[in-house]
Amino acid sequence: MLRRVKRVTDTLNRQGLRVVAVATKYLPAREGDYQRIDESDLILEGYIAFLDPPKETTAPALKALKASGITVKILTGDSELVAAKVCHEVGLDAGDVVIGSSIEGLSDDELATLAQHTTLFARLTPMHK
Repeated sequence: MLRRVKRVTDTLNRQGLRVVAVATKYLPAREGDYQRIDESDLILEGYIAFLDPPKETTAPALKALKASGITVKILTGDSELVAAKVCHEVGLDAGDVVIGSSIEGLSDDELATLAQHTTLFARLTPMHK
C-alpha cells in the first residue's frame, strides 16, 4: 500500500502538483484529545492534488537576477519533485537537490560549502531555513 501511495504522489509531484492524501476511520464520539493510536488503521479514500504555479513575473525576475550576476538559491518546504518541476518551469537549473534531513548535523563550514554548489534545497523545515 505504501509503495502505491508513494508512486501516486511522486507521479503527481513530478507534474508540479502538491498532494494531500485523504483517509478516514470511524471513531465513536468521546471527550478529550485524540491520540496518535487513533491515526492507525485508516482507510485511504483518495487524494487531493492542487497546482500552485509560479507567478508570471518569476521567470523574467530570475533572468534579470542572473544577468546582474546574482546567484539564486531556492529554499522550500515542498517536495524535491514539486520544487524541481517549478524550477524547470521558471528556467532555473535545479541541479542536484539537497533534502533538509541531509543537512542536519552539518557544521556551518560544511553547510556553507554545500550551499555554494547547490541551487535547490527542498523538504526544509522552518528550523532548516
